[in-house]
Amino acid sequence: MKSLITGLLATLILASQPTLAENHTIPTIVITATRTAQSVDESLATVSVIDRAMIDQSQATTLPELLRTLPGAELITLGGYGKESSLYLRGTNTNHMLVLIDGIRVGSATLGTVALANLPLAQVERIEVVRGPRSSLYGSEAIGGVMQIFTRRGRDGIDGNFELGYGSFDTQTFSGGISGGANGSHFNLQASHLVSNNIDIQNGTDPDKDGYENNSVSTTLGHRFGNWGEIELHWLRSEGENEFDAYPGETEFLEQTIGARLQFTPVDWWSITLKAAEGRDENDNLAANIVVTRFNTQRISAGWQNDLMLGDDHLLTLGIDSTHEEVDSLTAYSETERENIGGFAEWQSAYGNNDLVISLRHDDSDRSSGHTTGNIDWGYGFANGVRLSASYGTAFKMPTFNDLFFPADPWSAGNPDLEPELSKSFELGLKGRHDWGNWGLHGYTTRIDNMIEWACTSGSAICNDADWSNDFWQPSNVSSAQIDGIEALFNLQRSDWNLNLTLNLLDPRDTDSGNTLQRRSQQSMSLAFDKRFGPISAGLTVDAHGERYNDRSNSYKLDAYTLTSMRLAYEPVKRWQLRLKIDNLFDVDYEPALHYNNPGRSVLASVAYGLK
Repeated sequence: MKSLITGLLATLILASQPTLAENHTIPTIVITATRTAQSVDESLATVSVIDRAMIDQSQATTLPELLRTLPGAELITLGGYGKESSLYLRGTNTNHMLVLIDGIRVGSATLGTVALANLPLAQVERIEVVRGPRSSLYGSEAIGGVMQIFTRRGRDGIDGNFELGYGSFDTQTFSGGISGGANGSHFNLQASHLVSNNIDIQNGTDPDKDGYENNSVSTTLGHRFGNWGEIELHWLRSEGENEFDAYPGETEFLEQTIGARLQFTPVDWWSITLKAAEGRDENDNLAANIVVTRFNTQRISAGWQNDLMLGDDHLLTLGIDSTHEEVDSLTAYSETERENIGGFAEWQSAYGNNDLVISLRHDDSDRSSGHTTGNIDWGYGFANGVRLSASYGTAFKMPTFNDLFFPADPWSAGNPDLEPELSKSFELGLKGRHDWGNWGLHGYTTRIDNMIEWACTSGSAICNDADWSNDFWQPSNVSSAQIDGIEALFNLQRSDWNLNLTLNLLDPRDTDSGNTLQRRSQQSMSLAFDKRFGPISAGLTVDAHGERYNDRSNSYKLDAYTLTSMRLAYEPVKRWQLRLKIDNLFDVDYEPALHYNNPGRSVLASVAYGLK
C-alpha cells in the first residue's frame, strides 16, 4: 500500500481542489467557509462541495457511503446500514467536526458526536465540507472542520422525483418528493424509507443479524420579496430503529431540525440575516422492548448576522449566536442545561491579486470561562489560474455533558473541572483551475492540547487486574496530539467522462507517548471514474487505506485494505433510470475495527425518476 501511494505522489502533485460539484460552467457558490456567499474559486478555505447531481451519480444510499472518499477524511463504519460511523477529518477526532443542517447545529450533547448514518441522504440538496479550523465563525467543535448539509429546495415550475430499490441483506429503499415555485415563492416536500436486515456486526456476541430502519421527511417553504429580502422555513425529521450486539441491543432514535430564516436589505450596502431554530437528538435504548436508558438532547438557537459592503472589495460581517442546550435522560446528570453566546467579526478584502480574510470570535458559556478564537487567511492569484494560499487558525471544543456532569457511581463520574480542548493549525496550499479540470496540493499541521480522555484513576495495580468491578473511570485533560498531513487532488473532465483522484498522507501522533492516533491510516487514496455511453453511464470507485492501529497503545494493527465499487445506469427514456450498484466488488474481507465484521460484497438495484 505504501509503495503504491508513494508511486502515485509524483502524478498527484497536480491535484484538484474538490472534485465534487466543480464540473459546472456556472461557478459553484458556497457559504460555510465565511458565512457569506462566494464561489469555490474565491474561497481561501479548503472546501469540498457535493451537489444533488453528484449524489445521484454516485448512487450512494447513505451519508457515510457518500463521504468515504472525501479528501482529507478517514471514515470507519462498524458494520452495515445505520451502524456507528466515525469521520476523522484531517486526523482529528470524530467529535472535532461541527455538523450543521441548514445552519442548525446537530448531534448529541451527551456523547458529543453526530450519528451520521441517521441523517437521510435522500433529503439532501448539497453538502459543503470546510477542512481546517472554523471556531472563529462557529464556536465549539470546529477543530478539524465544518460540514454543512442543505436540504432540498424548490424551483420555478412543478417537479418530482422518485426512487425504489432492493438489494442484499433484504435491503429496501424508497424515496420521493415534489417541489415547485412561482412568483418568488418555492416549496419542497420529500419522504424516504430505508430498511435492512444487515449482517451480524460483531464477533463473540449475539450471532444474529443487526437490522436497521430509517423513515424521514423534510419540507422547505420560502418566498423572496423582490430585491428587498427573503423568508424561509425548513424542517427535517428522521426516526427509526437500530439493532446492536451489545447490551441493551436496540435503539429507537430521532433526529430533527426545524428553523426559520429572514434575510433583508434595508440599504444597498447592508444585509441582515435573522435565524431561529430547534434541534433534537433523541435515543431510547431498549432491552426486551423495555426502555433502560434515555439520552435526549434539545438545542434552541438564535442568530443575528450583519454583512456590510464597504466598497467593492471589502466586506465586514458582524454577528451574534446564542444556544441553549438541555438534556432529558433517565440518568441523573448533576446539571442538565447550559447556555452559550458567541460574538464574531470577519473582514474580507481584496488588494490587487491579494485576498485577505480575518475573523475573530469570543464565546461565553455559563459552564466555563470565555474563549477567543481567530483565523487569518491569505491568497495570491496568478494570471494562469493558479492560486497560492496560507492560513492560521485556532479552535476549541467544549466538554460534553457526559464529560462534565455524568453522575457518580461506584465505577465512574464526570469531572466538572474540565477545560475545553484547544487547537492551533497552519495550512499552505496551491491550486489551479483550467479548461481541462482542477488540481490542488495542501499541507497542514495541527496541534491539539487539553485533549479529554476517560481513564481508570484508581491506581495502576487495581486498573490492570482482571477484576473490572474495582476500577473507577473519570475524564481529565491529559493528552496532546500533533497531526501533520498532505492532501493532493486531481480532476480531469471531458464532455462524457470524468476522473477524480485524491491522496492523503497523514502523521497523527499522541505527543506524550509518540504513538499513532487510533484508527487513522497514514496513507489513503481514492480514484473515481465515470463515463457516459449514450443512454448508459458507468462508474468505478477505488478506495484504498493503509494499516492503522485499533487502540491508543498501538498494540493491535489492522491490515490495509482496498475496496472497489461499481455503478451502472441506463436511461430508456428521458429522466427515467434503471440503476445497479455493487459495493466491495471483489468481496474483500477486512476489519473496520477489532472484532467487527464488514458487509462484504453487496448489490442494490433501483428504478429512479427525476434525477438531475
